[in-house]
Amino acid sequence: MHRALQLEEVKTAIGGFLDTTSLITSAAQLEKNKHRILQLTIQSQDSGPYFSINGCSNLTRLILRASLNTFRRKKSQYHSWTLIVNNHSSTLKHISLASFRSDDYTEEFCEAVGNCTNLQSLTVDGYGFPQLLLKACCNITKIEIRRSNIEIQRSTKSLDDQSNNTRIQHVYIEEPSSPNGVINFLSLCPALRHLSWRSFKMLTFPLPRLASALVDGTWPQLEELDVDGYGLKDPELAIALGGINRLVLLAVPNSEFGSGSMISMGKHLTSIRILNLCGCKYVSSSMIQSMLCSMTALESLSVGTIKYTDIVEGSAWTSLNLRRLSISINMEIPLLGKSQDMTLTQSGANRDTNFEARQRIVYERLSSLTRLNILDIRQPQECSSLEKSLDLRLTSGLGALSSLKKLVNFSFRTTSQEMSMDEIEWIVNNWTSLRKIGGKFTGNPDNFYKMKQVLNSNGILVYD
Repeated sequence: MHRALQLEEVKTAIGGFLDTTSLITSAAQLEKNKHRILQLTIQSQDSGPYFSINGCSNLTRLILRASLNTFRRKKSQYHSWTLIVNNHSSTLKHISLASFRSDDYTEEFCEAVGNCTNLQSLTVDGYGFPQLLLKACCNITKIEIRRSNIEIQRSTKSLDDQSNNTRIQHVYIEEPSSPNGVINFLSLCPALRHLSWRSFKMLTFPLPRLASALVDGTWPQLEELDVDGYGLKDPELAIALGGINRLVLLAVPNSEFGSGSMISMGKHLTSIRILNLCGCKYVSSSMIQSMLCSMTALESLSVGTIKYTDIVEGSAWTSLNLRRLSISINMEIPLLGKSQDMTLTQSGANRDTNFEARQRIVYERLSSLTRLNILDIRQPQECSSLEKSLDLRLTSGLGALSSLKKLVNFSFRTTSQEMSMDEIEWIVNNWTSLRKIGGKFTGNPDNFYKMKQVLNSNGILVYD
C-alpha cells in the first residue's frame, strides 16, 4: 500500500487516494480500510465493485454524483445506488445527490434513503426534484435544493401522509427554476423553522403566496427568514412578517422593506437576534435609530445609513447584546431649519470643534455596545469627504471605544483617514482581542506601511 494511505488525515477519505489503474485492487484496499471511512464520494455507477462494500461502521456522509449516461440501463430493486444506501442505512447522517435527472430516481432508491434512521440532511443539486423524492424526506430535518426543477404539484398531500415522522425544519433553496414549485414543497413541511432562498435577480421569491400561507398558519414554527430581497414589495413583506408568530432571524437585503414592514416587525422587537436590511433603500435613518433603541435581543445588525442628528436627538441605544454591527454613519451637517447643527447652536464653536463634538456623541453610543466582536463602519453612499464620515482619531473621541474589549474584527470602509501612530498604539493597547483590521489609516503610503508593521507585529492582520 502506498505510504500516503497511512496518514491519518488521508484515512478518513481513503477512497479518493486509491490506485485507479486497477479497479479490483482499489476495491480491495477500500474493503480493508472501510472502518476508517467517514465520507465516501462516488462519481458514477460504473464502479461496480465499490457498491458491494458493506460495514463502513463510521460512514456518515455519502455523496453520489451521476454522470450524463447514468441510469440508461435497466433499473431494478437492487441497483447499485440503492445497495450502497441500504448497506449503511443505520450510520448515514448526510446524503448529497448531484446531477440526477428526475427520471433517475427509482421508488426503491427513494425508499432506501427514507429508511436511513439517523439521516439528518439531504442535498439535491441539479436537474430535477420529482414528487417521488418525497419518500426520501420523511426523516430528515434539513434539506438543500440547488439548481433543481421542483416538480411538486399544489394538490399533493402533506408529507404526514407519506410518513409518521415528518421533521423538516430547515430548507435551503438556491437558484430554483420553478418558484411556485418551491412553495408547493414548503407547504408539505409544517414543522418549518428556517427558510433560505438564493436566486438570480430576475427570479423573484413568490412572496404573495408565502404571505398568504403564513396568514393561514401553514408554518406556525417558522422563525428564520433569509431571502434575497430583489423585487420584494413592502406591503407583501409586511403581511408576511405579520403572519409569523415569533421571528428570530430576518434577512431581506435589497428588498423594499419600508414603513409597513417596520410596523409589522414591531411584534418581533424583543425576539429578533439577527437582522439584515442592507441595500434596502426605504429603510430610513430614523428607522435604524428606532431599531437600536428597541430591539434588545439583537446580536447582529446590518443596515444602511444613520444620520448623526437621529443619534443625537434619539434615545440611548438598548441593543446591548450586539455582537456584530455593520452600519454607515453620516456626520454631514444638515441644512438649516430643524437640521441646524445643535451643538453649533449651543456652543457657538467653530466648524472643526463642532464636528468633533458631534462625533463624541456618536462614539458614546458605540461605546455602550461592549459585547461587539465585529464592527464594520461603511462610507455613506451619498458622502465622499472625511468630514461626512466618522473620524477615527483620539482627538475626535476614538478613546471612548476602549470599552470594546471583545472586538475581534474592525473595518472602516470610509475615505482615507488621518490616523497617526498614536491611534495605532492605542488600538494595540486597548483592543487586546483584535485580530483583523481593515481600512485606509492614512493617505501617506509610507506611514501606512509603518502602521501596518506595528499591527502585524502584534498579531493583527491588516487588510484593505
